[in-house]
Amino acid sequence: MTSPIVSTTPSASPVAELEAEVEAPEDEGPWPPPEPAAPADRVYHVAPERYDHVILKIHFPMREQFENLRYEGFNPLLMKGAESGEEVARRWRELVVGSRGVFLLRDSLWSQQDHPYHRKPYALMMPPSWVTVAVAEVAAGRTPAPLVAPPLADDAAWAAVASPAAMFGSFPPSDTLYREAVRSTQGDEQSARYASAARASIRSLAADAQAMIAAAPRGTAAVAAAGAERIARSDRKYFGGALRYHRVIPLFVENPNAHELRDEGKGMTVYGRDIDPALVKVARDAVYRRRLLDGDLAVERYDLSQPAERDRAIEVLEALIGTSDPTPGGTLWLWVTGKLDPVRKAEGENAVRYLPAFMKQLDKAAVDRSRLRILSMPSTDVPADGQGAFLKQDAAWYRKRGLPYNVRLNTHQFHVLLQEGL
Repeated sequence: MTSPIVSTTPSASPVAELEAEVEAPEDEGPWPPPEPAAPADRVYHVAPERYDHVILKIHFPMREQFENLRYEGFNPLLMKGAESGEEVARRWRELVVGSRGVFLLRDSLWSQQDHPYHRKPYALMMPPSWVTVAVAEVAAGRTPAPLVAPPLADDAAWAAVASPAAMFGSFPPSDTLYREAVRSTQGDEQSARYASAARASIRSLAADAQAMIAAAPRGTAAVAAAGAERIARSDRKYFGGALRYHRVIPLFVENPNAHELRDEGKGMTVYGRDIDPALVKVARDAVYRRRLLDGDLAVERYDLSQPAERDRAIEVLEALIGTSDPTPGGTLWLWVTGKLDPVRKAEGENAVRYLPAFMKQLDKAAVDRSRLRILSMPSTDVPADGQGAFLKQDAAWYRKRGLPYNVRLNTHQFHVLLQEGL
Protein backbone atom coordinates (compact mmCIF):
# COMPACT_ATOMS: atom_id res chain seq x y z
CA MET A 1 0.00 0.00 0.00
CA THR A 2 2.96 2.31 0.50
CA SER A 3 4.18 4.65 -2.22
CA PRO A 4 7.78 5.65 -2.95
CA ILE A 5 9.14 9.16 -3.11
CA VAL A 6 8.67 10.03 -6.75
CA SER A 7 10.52 12.18 -9.25
CA THR A 8 10.04 13.34 -12.79
CA THR A 9 13.21 11.51 -13.84
CA PRO A 10 14.56 7.95 -13.44
CA SER A 11 17.32 9.33 -11.19
CA ALA A 12 14.97 9.98 -8.28
CA SER A 13 16.55 9.46 -4.87
CA PRO A 14 15.32 6.44 -2.92
CA VAL A 15 13.73 6.90 0.47
CA ALA A 16 16.94 5.81 2.22
CA GLU A 17 18.86 8.63 0.54
CA LEU A 18 16.31 11.18 1.68
CA GLU A 19 16.52 9.88 5.22
CA ALA A 20 20.31 10.10 5.13
CA GLU A 21 20.03 13.84 4.40
CA VAL A 22 17.83 14.41 7.46
CA GLU A 23 20.15 13.81 10.38
CA ALA A 24 18.82 12.04 13.45
CA PRO A 25 18.92 13.82 16.80
CA GLU A 26 22.20 13.53 18.63
CA ASP A 27 22.66 10.68 21.09
CA GLU A 28 20.73 11.87 24.13
CA GLY A 29 21.70 9.22 26.70
CA PRO A 30 19.46 8.70 29.75
CA TRP A 31 16.02 10.29 29.91
CA PRO A 32 15.27 12.75 31.30
CA PRO A 33 18.61 14.31 30.44
CA PRO A 34 20.66 16.23 33.01
CA GLU A 35 20.49 20.02 33.22
CA PRO A 36 22.65 21.66 30.53
CA ALA A 37 25.57 23.85 31.59
CA ALA A 38 25.31 27.58 30.81
CA PRO A 39 28.03 29.20 28.68
CA ALA A 40 30.54 31.48 30.38
CA ASP A 41 30.70 34.18 27.71
CA ARG A 42 28.12 36.58 29.14
CA VAL A 43 26.98 38.35 32.27
CA TYR A 44 24.33 36.55 34.30
CA HIS A 45 21.88 38.16 36.66
CA VAL A 46 19.57 36.58 39.22
CA ALA A 47 16.22 38.28 39.75
CA PRO A 48 14.83 38.44 43.31
CA GLU A 49 12.43 35.60 44.07
CA ARG A 50 9.47 37.99 44.04
CA TYR A 51 10.12 38.48 40.32
CA ASP A 52 10.91 34.92 39.24
CA HIS A 53 7.52 34.71 37.49
CA VAL A 54 8.48 37.53 35.09
CA ILE A 55 8.85 36.77 31.37
CA LEU A 56 11.10 39.11 29.37
CA LYS A 57 11.74 39.61 25.64
CA ILE A 58 14.84 38.09 24.09
CA HIS A 59 17.57 40.29 22.67
CA PHE A 60 20.47 39.58 20.32
CA PRO A 61 23.40 39.46 20.56
CA MET A 62 23.30 37.89 24.03
CA ARG A 63 25.58 39.84 26.38
CA GLU A 64 23.59 39.46 29.59
CA GLN A 65 20.71 37.28 30.80
CA PHE A 66 18.65 36.47 33.86
CA GLU A 67 19.36 32.83 34.51
CA ASN A 68 16.22 32.40 36.63
CA LEU A 69 13.74 34.10 34.28
CA ARG A 70 11.91 32.91 31.20
CA TYR A 71 11.92 34.75 27.89
CA GLU A 72 9.65 35.13 24.86
CA GLY A 73 11.55 34.52 21.62
CA PHE A 74 11.30 36.12 18.18
CA ASN A 75 12.45 34.00 15.24
CA PRO A 76 13.50 36.73 12.74
CA LEU A 77 15.77 38.38 15.31
CA LEU A 78 18.11 35.39 15.51
CA MET A 79 18.07 34.86 11.73
CA LYS A 80 19.42 38.35 11.05
CA GLY A 81 22.80 38.25 9.34
CA ALA A 82 23.25 34.48 9.71
CA GLU A 83 25.20 32.70 6.99
CA SER A 84 23.69 29.25 7.53
CA GLY A 85 20.86 27.39 9.19
CA GLU A 86 23.43 25.81 11.47
CA GLU A 87 24.51 29.26 12.66
CA VAL A 88 20.92 30.20 13.49
CA ALA A 89 20.51 26.93 15.43
CA ARG A 90 23.71 27.62 17.35
CA ARG A 91 22.43 31.09 18.27
CA TRP A 92 19.19 29.63 19.60
CA ARG A 93 20.99 27.02 21.65
CA GLU A 94 23.32 29.60 23.15
CA LEU A 95 20.40 31.87 23.99
CA VAL A 96 18.19 29.20 25.49
CA VAL A 97 20.83 27.51 27.63
CA GLY A 98 21.51 30.62 29.73
CA SER A 99 17.88 31.11 30.76
CA ARG A 100 15.17 29.40 32.79
CA GLY A 101 13.31 28.77 29.54
CA VAL A 102 12.33 30.37 26.25
CA PHE A 103 8.95 30.39 24.50
CA LEU A 104 9.47 30.23 20.75
CA LEU A 105 7.14 29.86 17.79
CA ARG A 106 7.62 26.49 16.13
CA ASP A 107 4.22 25.78 14.68
CA SER A 108 4.14 25.99 10.88
CA LEU A 109 6.32 26.04 7.76
CA TRP A 110 7.08 29.76 7.96
CA SER A 111 6.95 30.16 11.76
CA GLN A 112 9.94 28.22 12.97
CA GLN A 113 13.65 28.70 13.50
CA ASP A 114 14.68 27.45 10.04
CA HIS A 115 13.73 29.60 7.07
CA PRO A 116 12.64 27.20 4.30
CA TYR A 117 14.73 28.81 1.56
CA HIS A 118 16.94 31.67 2.79
CA ARG A 119 19.52 29.15 3.98
CA LYS A 120 19.78 25.37 4.10
CA PRO A 121 17.61 24.22 7.01
CA TYR A 122 19.23 22.70 10.08
CA ALA A 123 16.24 20.66 11.32
CA LEU A 124 13.11 21.73 9.46
CA MET A 125 9.84 20.94 11.21
CA MET A 126 7.04 19.45 9.12
CA PRO A 127 3.88 21.58 9.49
CA PRO A 128 1.61 19.80 11.99
CA SER A 129 -1.38 20.23 9.68
CA TRP A 130 0.32 17.77 7.35
CA VAL A 131 -0.31 15.07 9.93
CA THR A 132 -4.03 15.87 9.74
CA VAL A 133 -3.92 15.65 5.94
CA ALA A 134 -2.26 12.22 6.05
CA VAL A 135 -4.76 10.99 8.64
CA ALA A 136 -7.68 12.21 6.52
CA GLU A 137 -6.32 10.53 3.39
CA VAL A 138 -5.96 7.18 5.14
CA ALA A 139 -9.40 7.53 6.75
CA ALA A 140 -10.80 7.97 3.22
CA GLY A 141 -9.12 4.73 2.09
CA ARG A 142 -6.32 6.43 0.15
CA THR A 143 -2.57 6.29 0.53
CA PRO A 144 -1.23 9.85 0.74
CA ALA A 145 0.53 10.89 -2.45
CA PRO A 146 4.23 11.64 -1.77
CA LEU A 147 6.16 14.75 -2.66
CA VAL A 148 8.18 15.00 -5.84
CA ALA A 149 11.74 15.37 -4.55
CA PRO A 150 14.44 14.93 -7.21
CA PRO A 151 18.16 14.85 -6.37
CA LEU A 152 19.39 18.21 -5.09
CA ALA A 153 21.65 19.02 -8.04
CA ASP A 154 19.32 17.84 -10.84
CA ASP A 155 18.16 21.19 -12.25
CA ALA A 156 16.31 19.55 -15.14
CA ALA A 157 14.29 17.28 -12.86
CA TRP A 158 13.25 20.15 -10.61
CA ALA A 159 12.36 22.39 -13.58
CA ALA A 160 10.20 19.60 -14.98
CA VAL A 161 7.86 19.58 -11.98
CA ALA A 162 4.79 21.18 -13.49
CA SER A 163 3.19 22.95 -10.52
CA PRO A 164 3.11 23.31 -6.77
CA ALA A 165 0.27 20.79 -6.63
CA ALA A 166 2.36 18.28 -8.57
CA MET A 167 5.34 18.82 -6.28
CA PHE A 168 3.51 18.49 -2.95
CA GLY A 169 1.30 15.48 -3.64
CA SER A 170 -1.49 15.17 -1.07
CA PHE A 171 -0.01 17.85 1.14
CA PRO A 172 -0.68 21.62 1.21
CA PRO A 173 1.41 23.18 -1.58
CA SER A 174 3.58 26.24 -1.11
CA ASP A 175 3.77 28.43 -4.20
CA THR A 176 6.78 30.25 -2.78
CA LEU A 177 8.79 27.15 -1.96
CA TYR A 178 7.95 25.65 -5.36
CA ARG A 179 9.08 28.83 -7.14
CA GLU A 180 12.43 28.81 -5.38
CA ALA A 181 13.04 25.08 -5.80
CA VAL A 182 12.53 24.97 -9.57
CA ARG A 183 14.99 27.81 -10.24
CA SER A 184 18.29 26.90 -11.78
CA THR A 185 21.25 26.63 -9.43
CA GLN A 186 23.43 28.09 -12.19
CA GLY A 187 22.17 31.65 -11.77
CA ASP A 188 23.38 34.41 -9.48
CA GLU A 189 24.68 33.53 -6.03
CA GLN A 190 21.49 34.39 -4.10
CA SER A 191 19.18 32.59 -6.52
CA ALA A 192 21.39 29.51 -6.44
CA ARG A 193 21.49 29.56 -2.63
CA TYR A 194 17.74 29.96 -2.38
CA ALA A 195 17.13 27.13 -4.86
CA SER A 196 19.45 24.76 -3.03
CA ALA A 197 17.92 25.58 0.34
CA ALA A 198 14.36 25.21 -0.96
CA ARG A 199 15.20 21.82 -2.44
CA ALA A 200 16.74 20.68 0.84
CA SER A 201 13.56 21.77 2.63
CA ILE A 202 11.34 19.89 0.20
CA ARG A 203 13.43 16.76 0.51
CA SER A 204 13.22 17.01 4.30
CA LEU A 205 9.44 17.35 4.07
CA ALA A 206 9.34 14.44 1.63
CA ALA A 207 11.10 12.22 4.16
CA ASP A 208 8.60 13.26 6.85
CA ALA A 209 5.68 12.53 4.54
CA GLN A 210 7.15 9.16 3.63
CA ALA A 211 7.26 8.15 7.30
CA MET A 212 3.49 8.70 7.45
CA ILE A 213 2.92 6.97 4.12
CA ALA A 214 4.81 3.93 5.39
CA ALA A 215 2.48 3.80 8.41
CA ALA A 216 -0.68 4.00 6.29
CA PRO A 217 -1.39 0.23 6.21
CA ARG A 218 -1.68 0.29 10.02
CA GLY A 219 -4.43 2.92 10.07
CA THR A 220 -5.03 6.50 11.13
CA ALA A 221 -3.64 6.22 14.67
CA ALA A 222 -0.36 4.84 13.35
CA VAL A 223 -0.13 7.61 10.74
CA ALA A 224 -0.75 10.27 13.37
CA ALA A 225 1.87 8.71 15.65
CA ALA A 226 4.42 8.58 12.82
CA GLY A 227 3.87 12.24 11.97
CA ALA A 228 4.00 13.27 15.63
CA GLU A 229 7.29 11.44 16.06
CA ARG A 230 8.83 13.25 13.08
CA ILE A 231 7.85 16.63 14.53
CA ALA A 232 9.21 15.78 17.98
CA ARG A 233 12.36 14.46 16.31
CA SER A 234 12.92 17.80 14.57
CA ASP A 235 12.59 19.61 17.92
CA ARG A 236 15.24 17.40 19.51
CA LYS A 237 17.52 17.64 16.50
CA TYR A 238 17.31 21.43 16.46
CA PHE A 239 17.91 22.04 20.17
CA GLY A 240 19.27 18.77 21.52
CA GLY A 241 17.35 16.65 24.00
CA ALA A 242 18.59 18.39 27.14
CA LEU A 243 17.66 21.90 26.00
CA ARG A 244 14.35 20.71 24.63
CA TYR A 245 13.49 19.11 27.96
CA HIS A 246 14.75 21.78 30.34
CA ARG A 247 14.66 25.08 28.45
CA VAL A 248 12.71 25.10 25.17
CA ILE A 249 8.95 25.73 25.22
CA PRO A 250 7.60 25.43 21.65
CA LEU A 251 4.59 27.65 21.08
CA PHE A 252 1.83 26.41 18.81
CA VAL A 253 -1.17 28.37 17.53
CA GLU A 254 -3.84 25.75 18.15
CA ASN A 255 -6.63 28.28 17.67
CA PRO A 256 -5.58 30.36 14.64
CA ASN A 257 -7.52 33.29 13.26
CA ALA A 258 -8.60 33.30 9.61
CA HIS A 259 -5.42 35.02 8.40
CA GLU A 260 -3.15 32.62 10.27
CA LEU A 261 -5.05 29.61 8.94
CA ARG A 262 -5.36 30.81 5.35
CA ASP A 263 -2.06 32.64 4.77
CA GLU A 264 0.36 31.19 7.32
CA GLY A 265 -0.68 27.54 7.53
CA LYS A 266 -1.08 27.59 11.31
CA GLY A 267 -3.26 25.20 13.24
CA MET A 268 -4.05 21.53 12.75
CA THR A 269 -6.34 21.84 9.76
CA VAL A 270 -5.99 23.27 6.25
CA TYR A 271 -7.82 26.27 4.85
CA GLY A 272 -10.25 25.29 2.11
CA ARG A 273 -10.20 21.57 2.89
CA ASP A 274 -13.22 19.88 4.45
CA ILE A 275 -11.71 17.59 7.09
CA ASP A 276 -13.78 15.78 9.71
CA PRO A 277 -13.16 17.52 13.07
CA ALA A 278 -12.78 14.10 14.71
CA LEU A 279 -9.80 13.39 12.44
CA VAL A 280 -8.30 16.79 13.22
CA LYS A 281 -8.44 15.85 16.91
CA VAL A 282 -6.75 12.49 16.24
CA ALA A 283 -3.82 14.33 14.65
CA ARG A 284 -3.80 17.18 17.17
CA ASP A 285 -3.74 14.91 20.21
CA ALA A 286 -0.99 12.73 18.74
CA VAL A 287 1.24 15.70 17.88
CA TYR A 288 0.73 17.59 21.14
CA ARG A 289 0.95 14.61 23.47
CA ARG A 290 4.12 13.40 21.80
CA ARG A 291 5.72 16.83 22.10
CA LEU A 292 4.80 16.97 25.78
CA LEU A 293 6.86 13.83 26.36
CA ASP A 294 9.97 15.81 25.42
CA GLY A 295 9.27 18.80 27.68
CA ASP A 296 6.93 21.76 28.11
CA LEU A 297 4.59 22.98 25.36
CA ALA A 298 2.61 26.21 24.93
CA VAL A 299 -0.64 26.60 22.99
CA GLU A 300 -2.54 29.73 22.02
CA ARG A 301 -4.72 31.80 21.52
CA TYR A 302 -7.99 31.67 23.49
CA ASP A 303 -10.14 34.77 23.99
CA LEU A 304 -11.65 34.16 27.43
CA SER A 305 -14.32 36.80 26.80
CA GLN A 306 -15.90 34.35 24.35
CA PRO A 307 -17.74 31.29 25.78
CA ALA A 308 -16.95 29.18 22.71
CA GLU A 309 -13.22 29.83 23.09
CA ARG A 310 -13.33 29.05 26.80
CA ASP A 311 -14.98 25.75 25.91
CA ARG A 312 -12.36 25.07 23.27
CA ALA A 313 -9.54 25.71 25.73
CA ILE A 314 -11.08 23.32 28.27
CA GLU A 315 -11.51 20.63 25.60
CA VAL A 316 -7.85 20.95 24.59
CA LEU A 317 -6.69 20.73 28.21
CA GLU A 318 -8.80 17.66 28.95
CA ALA A 319 -7.49 15.95 25.83
CA LEU A 320 -3.83 16.68 26.52
CA ILE A 321 -3.43 16.73 30.32
CA GLY A 322 -6.52 14.97 31.58
CA THR A 323 -6.76 13.68 35.13
CA SER A 324 -6.97 10.06 33.96
CA ASP A 325 -3.87 10.30 31.77
CA PRO A 326 -1.04 8.16 33.16
CA THR A 327 1.44 9.40 30.56
CA PRO A 328 4.29 11.44 32.03
CA GLY A 329 5.14 14.70 30.35
CA GLY A 330 5.88 18.38 30.61
CA THR A 331 3.82 21.38 31.59
CA LEU A 332 1.20 22.74 29.19
CA TRP A 333 1.23 26.55 29.04
CA LEU A 334 -2.13 27.95 27.98
CA TRP A 335 -1.85 31.43 26.40
CA VAL A 336 -5.11 33.31 26.87
CA THR A 337 -6.35 36.81 26.03
CA GLY A 338 -9.32 39.09 26.34
CA LYS A 339 -10.85 40.85 23.33
CA LEU A 340 -8.20 41.43 20.69
CA ASP A 341 -7.84 44.25 18.19
CA PRO A 342 -9.33 42.98 14.88
CA VAL A 343 -6.64 44.85 12.90
CA ARG A 344 -3.45 44.49 14.94
CA LYS A 345 -2.50 40.86 15.35
CA ALA A 346 -2.38 39.66 18.96
CA GLU A 347 -2.86 43.17 20.35
CA GLY A 348 -5.68 44.33 22.56
CA GLU A 349 -7.08 43.35 25.95
CA ASN A 350 -5.34 40.84 28.20
CA ALA A 351 -7.23 38.05 29.94
CA VAL A 352 -7.14 39.05 33.58
CA ARG A 353 -10.72 40.35 33.91
CA TYR A 354 -12.05 37.08 32.46
CA LEU A 355 -9.86 34.68 34.43
CA PRO A 356 -12.18 34.24 37.46
CA ALA A 357 -15.02 32.91 35.28
CA PHE A 358 -12.61 30.67 33.36
CA MET A 359 -11.10 29.30 36.57
CA LYS A 360 -14.58 28.34 37.84
CA GLN A 361 -15.15 26.45 34.61
CA LEU A 362 -11.73 24.86 34.89
CA ASP A 363 -12.51 23.69 38.44
CA LYS A 364 -15.21 21.43 36.98
CA ALA A 365 -12.99 20.03 34.21
CA ALA A 366 -10.97 16.81 34.19
CA VAL A 367 -7.60 18.55 33.96
CA ASP A 368 -4.35 17.76 35.80
CA ARG A 369 -3.77 21.23 37.25
CA SER A 370 -0.22 20.31 38.33
CA ARG A 371 0.73 20.26 34.63
CA LEU A 372 -0.98 23.53 33.69
CA ARG A 373 0.24 27.13 33.68
CA ILE A 374 -1.99 29.94 32.40
CA LEU A 375 -0.31 32.93 30.74
CA SER A 376 -2.32 36.09 30.14
CA MET A 377 -1.44 37.92 26.94
CA PRO A 378 -0.72 40.30 25.25
CA SER A 379 2.46 41.33 27.05
CA THR A 380 2.18 44.27 29.42
CA ASP A 381 3.40 47.63 28.15
CA VAL A 382 5.38 49.49 30.80
CA PRO A 383 4.62 53.25 30.93
CA ALA A 384 7.42 55.68 30.21
CA ASP A 385 7.07 57.37 33.61
CA GLY A 386 7.03 55.64 36.97
CA GLN A 387 8.16 52.32 35.59
CA GLY A 388 9.47 50.95 38.86
CA ALA A 389 6.32 51.67 40.84
CA PHE A 390 4.14 50.30 38.06
CA LEU A 391 6.12 47.06 37.75
CA LYS A 392 6.32 46.50 41.49
CA GLN A 393 2.55 46.70 41.87
CA ASP A 394 1.69 44.83 38.69
CA ALA A 395 4.17 42.00 39.24
CA ALA A 396 2.90 41.55 42.80
CA TRP A 397 -0.69 41.32 41.55
CA TYR A 398 0.20 38.49 39.16
CA ARG A 399 2.37 36.69 41.70
CA LYS A 400 -0.37 36.69 44.33
CA ARG A 401 -2.61 34.86 41.84
CA GLY A 402 0.05 32.37 40.78
CA LEU A 403 0.25 33.78 37.26
CA PRO A 404 3.30 34.39 35.05
CA TYR A 405 3.88 38.04 34.15
CA ASN A 406 4.95 38.80 30.58
CA VAL A 407 6.32 42.34 30.09
CA ARG A 408 7.78 44.22 27.14
CA LEU A 409 11.23 44.64 28.60
CA ASN A 410 14.55 43.02 27.75
CA THR A 411 17.30 41.89 30.12
CA HIS A 412 19.13 45.21 30.27
CA GLN A 413 16.00 47.27 30.82
CA PHE A 414 14.79 45.04 33.64
CA HIS A 415 18.25 44.92 35.25
CA VAL A 416 18.45 48.73 35.27
CA LEU A 417 15.08 48.92 37.03
CA LEU A 418 16.23 46.42 39.65
CA GLN A 419 19.35 48.49 40.26
CA GLU A 420 17.13 51.54 40.74
CA GLY A 421 15.28 49.81 43.55
CA LEU A 422 12.48 47.86 41.84
